Amino acid sequence: MITNPRIERKKTEITKTEAKLNEVKTKLREQKQELVSLENEEIVALFRRLVLEGLPPTQNMLLITSAWAALAMVLGLLIMKFTQDRFILHI
Repeated sequence: MITNPRIERKKTEITKTEAKLNEVKTKLREQKQELVSLENEEIVALFRRLVLEGLPPTQNMLLITSAWAALAMVLGLLIMKFTQDRFILHI
């Protein structure tokens, strides 16, 4: 069977590109896990500072937790706004 060299080169390029893509996906997955770990450490540090050490949170910690609380409130209000007609029927 005769093969076209251009097809073989293209197959080789595709294989290399797929390998690079898998490498980037793995790196991205690791970075996301590291981010979650760092965010969790921030929350634990805030709790330890408040409960164990009896110290008030830093301004940075207050800003982060306030932003998350505001985001949760806005998200909850939007969900309630769009589902209130169905919700009232269950009361």
